[in-house]
Amino acid sequence: MQALRNIILSSLLLLLAACQSNDRLAAILNAAGENRAELTKVLNRYRGNPADSLKYRAACFLIENMPSYHYYTGKLLDDYAALYQALSQSFTPPAEIADSIRQIYGEFSYSQLTRHQDLLTVDSAYLVNNIEWAFKVWQEQPWGKNVTFDNFCEYILPYRVGDETLAYWREELYHKYQPVIDSIARTTDCSDPLVAAKAISEYLALENRIFFTLQIPSMPHAGARTTTTWKSGTCRELADCLLYVSRALGIPCGLDRMELVGNWNAGHFWNFFLDSHGNSRMVEFPNVRLRLPETFVEPKCKIHRITFSLNRELQQQIDALSTSVPPVFRNPHYRDVTPIYAGRLGYDLSIPSHYLYPGALKEKIVYLCLSNRQDWTPIAWTKVEKSGICFRDVEGSAVFRVAAYADGKLQFLSNPIVVQATPDSLPTTTLLACNGEKEEQVLFYKSTVMTDSISLKMLGGVFEGSNQSDFSLRDTLYQITEVPHRLFTQVDLSSEKKYRYVRYRGADSCYCNISEVAFYDGPDSIPLRGKIIGTPGSRDGKHEYTQVFDGDPYTSFDYKLPSGGWSGLDLGRPTAIRRLVYTPRNHDNHIRKGDRYELFYFDKNWVSVGGQIAGSDSLVYRDVPKGTLYYLRNWTRGTDERIFVYGDGRQRVW
Repeated sequence: MQALRNIILSSLLLLLAACQSNDRLAAILNAAGENRAELTKVLNRYRGNPADSLKYRAACFLIENMPSYHYYTGKLLDDYAALYQALSQSFTPPAEIADSIRQIYGEFSYSQLTRHQDLLTVDSAYLVNNIEWAFKVWQEQPWGKNVTFDNFCEYILPYRVGDETLAYWREELYHKYQPVIDSIARTTDCSDPLVAAKAISEYLALENRIFFTLQIPSMPHAGARTTTTWKSGTCRELADCLLYVSRALGIPCGLDRMELVGNWNAGHFWNFFLDSHGNSRMVEFPNVRLRLPETFVEPKCKIHRITFSLNRELQQQIDALSTSVPPVFRNPHYRDVTPIYAGRLGYDLSIPSHYLYPGALKEKIVYLCLSNRQDWTPIAWTKVEKSGICFRDVEGSAVFRVAAYADGKLQFLSNPIVVQATPDSLPTTTLLACNGEKEEQVLFYKSTVMTDSISLKMLGGVFEGSNQSDFSLRDTLYQITEVPHRLFTQVDLSSEKKYRYVRYRGADSCYCNISEVAFYDGPDSIPLRGKIIGTPGSRDGKHEYTQVFDGDPYTSFDYKLPSGGWSGLDLGRPTAIRRLVYTPRNHDNHIRKGDRYELFYFDKNWVSVGGQIAGSDSLVYRDVPKGTLYYLRNWTRGTDERIFVYGDGRQRVW
């Protein structure tokens, strides 16, 4: 009897869902206006034929989710397509290429483009072509039987990625890349789409030059032909490239994103593939290693999976709140997949009521925000309950603020909150606020996020002296045991022994990463000079051992092999080495002599401590309010700046 009731209940739910879908489809067709006839042609083509029942459902899926989508056209968009080709083919620095494009065509502006709604413009021939080719590859590829219809609809069928100009792309990419994976059909594991995913990822990575840069203005998605031809741009363009090719071959592939990385001023896109069981593997193209999501170690905070379909459950929740929401949460074509990536590192973040400004708990909905330089970006939302505020499924240590949204902008409800998360305990939270005390701060950088990993490579590096040119007999002058935190680290030496040959030898597996070395024979002397010697060869042919002694702290050595690299001097005669100074590889985010800086502290808003011209590789600020959040701005150059806290005489960048 219970089984019968379950069957009846399931049937009723399916019937209800079908009725809702039919009502939704009818409403959307009515909204299509004159284009209704084109969409109806597609439905009529597949309606009523049992053999085409899945194609009819696929057509319904595309049309029902079409209202949110649009694209742009315009001469400026066509002109700016030259940027991707130039980045791919030229060895000019990307900032110079971007400047040249701006000088020729003017600043990129959406106001110069024409916006088109898919629902009002997509014709029947385009949709039918897309459906037919999507079904062809789904049904012909040996792994297709292990891709469910739902996953097919989301991760193979869609005719677009985002807001790119519509174009026919499936057939061209199929004929170009199908030969790459033809041999997979003859393998024993051909039923797993990950085998094909790995093969096509590796091929695309080696096919021609790939160029990653952040020097892309805010623009629509570039489209299939541009991304697959030039393979240049940000992580979004590179992820789009892999997605188009994969879907053209029937490999279930999608995009995951962070609206903002937990410790950086930018979002991030990457691809995921589904295996034969529907489980995810991530890949950050052009790195082609397919990984389990939980091995992704960035402070993720929130990760959303982009879906072609509208998340109607989430949309209903938002609509029911009867309040305005930030643009990123309108028309939610995504679902939260943070738990997939977080694993046991995930947590629910409860915000203590005493951390909030008065009246905060009267809000209906609040947002969790991350820092984007001196602004804040919402990455998650939750309803305010009587018990307080709790954001579900968060990951990573970061600095957050809580905000509401009204009148088109964020209304902040808290000071910054540091969250420290560890695998084996509940996260700890600390409210950052001026405590009435003041301190002196010595600052060495405006950001370390992009240089932390290469600075770590200096651990274990050693400075050596010898009187044999092959260093067969050598003495250790100094070994690096701490990660360098400033641009120029000085080491005083007490030995009076003299050496003709001196060098820096990188630690094993560190590619001898170093920017600059200077040896001195006295405390007030100039750097010793000699013939530069070392191990030739670098990973990109540009970062050679000779750059360690070129006097420029922004050039560096990146040896071609993980171990065995070194760079040194033949001084011509034995000389006592009484001091050395070294500089780690870096992204020019340390304090640069001669640049103008300004320090800010946070007290409900950013407040300036004052400006300085750097006289060395450090800045000293006195009478700085303690206990809060800080931001150091370089007004002379660059934008890679991050918030930080200060304690025990050191900066901690977030």
